[in-house]
Amino acid sequence: IVQHWICLRLEPLFEKIFQMQHNVSYNCRKDFGTMRAVRRLSTQMYNVSNGYRYKAYIGRFDICSFFMSIDCVILEEMLVEFIQENYKNDDIETLIL
Repeated sequence: IVQHWICLRLEPLFEKIFQMQHNVSYNCRKDFGTMRAVRRLSTQMYNVSNGYRYKAYIGRFDICSFFMSIDCVILEEMLVEFIQENYKNDDIETLIL
């Protein structure tokens, strides 16, 4: 229940950031997902190669154990700062705790 309460408050903030970045993230977002990401990639490949007339390259990267290596203290500091800058409701102190 607590996770849902937090998500209801933070999701709109992150969604706004993703939209400002021209929807570069497709993971775990409503109305986004694998198929939409594949369609976007296909469109970008077509555009970059000028209708498949020029060579274009795609990089596929998988950084092993990336999320397991994130420093949780730094992540928490960044998240608290993000909330303080972007969250404007009166339950901000509860959200940060």
